[in-house]
Amino acid sequence: MMSDSTGKNVVCHRGKLLNTDTIDLPSMWKGTVDPKTITVSLTPIGAYNQNLIVEYVTIEKIKVGSSRRFPINAYFHVYGINTSRINN
Repeated sequence: MMSDSTGKNVVCHRGKLLNTDTIDLPSMWKGTVDPKTITVSLTPIGAYNQNLIVEYVTIEKIKVGSSRRFPINAYFHVYGINTSRINN
């Protein structure tokens, strides 16, 4: 997994889920990123009908679910607003 910045206030965390249902967010996001601004994009790999859903989002992790019995295999992009950079 890797993290990077896109723009002045937007932060991004991206990577791949393979046989897991949890995206762990970077610890540096705690206290700097507003949890209400976190968005998640999921792209299934292989089985297109994984029916992936975001079950919940916290500042520490994102839980991904599937209505199918397939192991989760997907790319993810997570974006948030870094409030510590606003007006700086």
